[in-house]
Amino acid sequence: MACLDVPSDYERGIFLESANILLIKENGDTLKTMQVPANENFKLFIKTEPQELASELNITWYVGKTEISKKPVYAYKAGNEIPDSVSINDNAGNYIGKAIHVTQNTPPVFEKLISPENGDTLKSYANAPILFKWEASDIDNDALTYILEVDGKGYATGRSSSVYQGGFTFGKHTLRIIVQDNFNNADTSSATSFYIKDKEEQ
Repeated sequence: MACLDVPSDYERGIFLESANILLIKENGDTLKTMQVPANENFKLFIKTEPQELASELNITWYVGKTEISKKPVYAYKAGNEIPDSVSINDNAGNYIGKAIHVTQNTPPVFEKLISPENGDTLKSYANAPILFKWEASDIDNDALTYILEVDGKGYATGRSSSVYQGGFTFGKHTLRIIVQDNFNNADTSSATSFYIKDKEEQ
């Protein structure tokens, strides 16, 4: 009676070819962009090719040269260390090393519109400059930039949250403010409206 030896994946020439690091947010979204809000828990895991080797890999997460975990999935809890590299080895001695760059950044928040307020009627001349003013904040203290959007047309105001802009006819106009940080995170105000009335009208 003979026994049939089934060759392992390594004997059949199946070796670790590539590996990508993916991030899972608390809400279950899987990201490749390695950016999460500050103090939000997340998980890092490795997607390998070929996938059938995933359960047989030796994975080590590092901060600098210090080993912090050998689990296949690294679960980050707020306040813990975030790995900056990972090593992946298969049983045939193949090795892949990957740098990790997780950015913790909370998007900016549009706070309030100061001028013109929703529903305001402004008495002015046609095309005369109007003062637009608003407030926004960012918990990370990032430099913020703004886009003033009137009637669907955007006007970049740089870092200024107070600007005079003209060229508007009499009648109703819609207004939104878009605030962005330097990580391309953004917040947008609710759409409001204001009216421009001829200053000469009684």
